[in-house]
Amino acid sequence: MPVADSRRNHKIAFLLGPGDKDILEELFDRLYVLRNQLLHGGSTWQGSVNRSQVQDGAAIMAFLVPHFINLMLDNPTTDWGIPPYAAGTILLPSIK
Repeated sequence: MPVADSRRNHKIAFLLGPGDKDILEELFDRLYVLRNQLLHGGSTWQGSVNRSQVQDGAAIMAFLVPHFINLMLDNPTTDWGIPPYAAGTILLPSIK
């Protein structure tokens, strides 16, 4: 099997497995909470609070982000929507 086909089958199995939606929703909810803790001071540089969660979250993101990037690069015609805070987008309506 060619590498591209192998990658595509892996992506399909990853995205379409039974119960994946619920698992991914819970995972991303928890990653979002961790993100908020990091950005709002609940976890600090070299602090001991939540250190294992930060390490686990970093490992999960290190695994997932390349898959998301490859998925998007393999499907350039898909409308992925406007990224938040994309350069050149208007965030607020103009005041007249």
